Amino acid sequence: MIDASRQTIVDLAALDGILTQEVAQPLAGRHLNEAIREFASGEQLPSCEAVAAWCWRRIAPRLPSGAELERVRVAEDATLWADCTGVD
Repeated sequence: MIDASRQTIVDLAALDGILTQEVAQPLAGRHLNEAIREFASGEQLPSCEAVAAWCWRRIAPRLPSGAELERVRVAEDATLWADCTGVD
């Protein structure tokens, strides 16, 4: 549902806060193999696909009612990236 007063689905400042809390802060200055439990344990490799799925699991539940996450893209460069469009 679009917020008529803002013409947006999610307030961008709120989305920025979610991304900061759920993705940027936990990873800031850290090696992925240390920052993400599944990677630290060796259970999973830190591929673009795995990082995108990790981001999805952290972001999707934090979105306000009525908003749905469509996609998370993690890119290593302009030619190497992975999209996550949901997790089981």
